Amino acid sequence: MLRKFSLSHEKIMRQLTNSNEYKTEKYHRYNKKEAIRLLTYEELKFYFLRIGADQEAIKRFMAGPSLNSLCEIHRLQVTHIHVTNYAMQDIKKMRNQSPISPYFNDIFRKIVLEGHHGYCFENNQLLRYILVNLGYKVKFFNAHIIRDNIPKQDPQHVILEVEINGIEYVVDAGYGGVAPIAVIKFQFNAEQSGAGKPWATTVESGNEYKLSLSSYKFDGVHEKKGFILSHQYPPSTELDKNWKALYIFQKKYCNVNEYKVANYRVSKNEKLTPFRTKLFETAFTDDIRISLTQDELVITKAGKIILSLPITSEQEYKECLVKYLGYSEQQMTKMDKIHERVEFAKRCR
Repeated sequence: MLRKFSLSHEKIMRQLTNSNEYKTEKYHRYNKKEAIRLLTYEELKFYFLRIGADQEAIKRFMAGPSLNSLCEIHRLQVTHIHVTNYAMQDIKKMRNQSPISPYFNDIFRKIVLEGHHGYCFENNQLLRYILVNLGYKVKFFNAHIIRDNIPKQDPQHVILEVEINGIEYVVDAGYGGVAPIAVIKFQFNAEQSGAGKPWATTVESGNEYKLSLSSYKFDGVHEKKGFILSHQYPPSTELDKNWKALYIFQKKYCNVNEYKVANYRVSKNEKLTPFRTKLFETAFTDDIRISLTQDELVITKAGKIILSLPITSEQEYKECLVKYLGYSEQQMTKMDKIHERVEFAKRCR
């Protein structure tokens, strides 16, 4: 039996349309149903400084679309903007509305101007606006997270597809965990066609990723065909060596209303997603992955665990944020307020 939601699509949309974002700024028609706000040079520069780009890199990025620039922008964002669910822990907001705004102005202010981090719907929406303003051809797709080899019925993730010189690339800056920090090329090989066969593979820091075309039953009910992104640790790993499917998506454009509804449900419904029930944050360097939850800190390099620490108190959690994830004193002051709202100490028992 399919899961039923207490709020209909129409009710959710009425709650999500109370924004002044689309009343003042300049837009260009992105497609038949959506317009993308035109960013100023200063806003683009603020973004590039936020992701650690130097002046020479900014000049390259502003010169026009290229594969090298796309890869560098994506890598810089992934390594400077973490994937986290802190904003979802605001219990006061949860009673009436989603704590995560789907509107670009709010996302830009939160992540770029205020220096916070976000989760997939925010991070990939931010990257999408930046790339479109730089002249890239970008598509937005919903994705279904796969748990225990079963995709969730409702989309809990969004990804980007970017086209350069007629070639398409999967770009994801918001999955966290074992997600790639490199773009993945759609490169169809006729000899590899068919269910379960890889369309594209890439190796990054010893980790291997593949895109395959396959069929899955969503929550064991509806069978659909889609592209599956899978991950495998290097042979030398101390972790599971088997391929693990991360998510499945179809090449079907996610329009603005679908994006808003998916964001609302994921950030509000505790039964639908683990994001509401457990604090987590993932940070990357070029070869190191740092995963921090309210229970433990795990740092891996090329599939090997180089540090594992249990977290037993709020103080230990804060120390990890500063020592391993680079939080400043100003950021920690704001984090304190969030922890007070979620009664963090009780969650760490």
